Amino acid sequence: MNTFPLNQLPPELVAHVVGAVMDPKDLRNLRLANRALNELATRELYREVYVHIDRLSDEVEHQSFEGVVKIFEKYPHLVQGLDVDGFFGARYDCLCPFECAPFLDALPNLQWIKMYGTYASWWSQEDYAGQVAGLLKRASLLTVPGERVLRGLRSLTLDIFTEEDPQDWFLGAFSAIFLIPQLQRLTLEGLTLCSADLADIPPTFHGQTELKSLRITRSYIDIQALRNMLLLPHALTHLELSHRRPGGSQRPPGWHEEVCGPGDLRAALAQQGMSLEVVKISRWPRVRVEGDKFDLSEEVFPRLRVYKGCYRDGSGRFPWG
Repeated sequence: MNTFPLNQLPPELVAHVVGAVMDPKDLRNLRLANRALNELATRELYREVYVHIDRLSDEVEHQSFEGVVKIFEKYPHLVQGLDVDGFFGARYDCLCPFECAPFLDALPNLQWIKMYGTYASWWSQEDYAGQVAGLLKRASLLTVPGERVLRGLRSLTLDIFTEEDPQDWFLGAFSAIFLIPQLQRLTLEGLTLCSADLADIPPTFHGQTELKSLRITRSYIDIQALRNMLLLPHALTHLELSHRRPGGSQRPPGWHEEVCGPGDLRAALAQQGMSLEVVKISRWPRVRVEGDKFDLSEEVFPRLRVYKGCYRDGSGRFPWG
């Protein structure tokens, strides 16, 4: 952090500051120029912050993480992007990225968040996941506008996994993710969706979010939950789905696949048919064989220009294979 090169700043900004020094021999002018350059460098340096989550709890790394905490305390308004990693660089088991929960509320200008790791850390009894879920609820339509947080958040990625307790990562309290009005890009990996998810959302919230891109991959995707979530965006343009292989030892306890087929999936997509431009479905459970075609005709999907999926397009617009 102490070796940030000035050549990473936009050259026109550096030229503007240096060019403003009327008399290079005037020490006062040089001090003002240095101060301006320092402010520019600081703004660029702390614009995006990458955190190894093991540093929150490990005594050896405690001093290193203290530096990150100081950034959050001294420059909270400068942080626009936060990448919290519980895997890469961790010297023990993969850890929970939700441990950053106590700091999120203090970063008013966050535009994007990425979190990678396990749902919970084995050594901690603290409900960090609940804290993050609560914060996301306060950022959503479930909270009155004057009390919402994270108002600048445009992109959110949650890549969460569990190796020994797969039932932990159900949507549950995190359903407010789909109700953050200004969120434009949402990526969820390792998730389990159930038929009851988002079923109790009032119709007044339908079509009220700005979500443009939705990716749900390596997940258990319930067809009814998919229908419910596709009611919420005003005009979704990009959709990517990848279901885990049905059955097998990795299926979460208590989770059951709804009987579905290409017609059911097509009906869910048709809810955003007028705006969808790209649809990618790399894997979907073929639970029922039915006669209904997976029809992506222009009448229902007028803006669709890219389709890559596991069902043949019955309209013939998109080549198969």
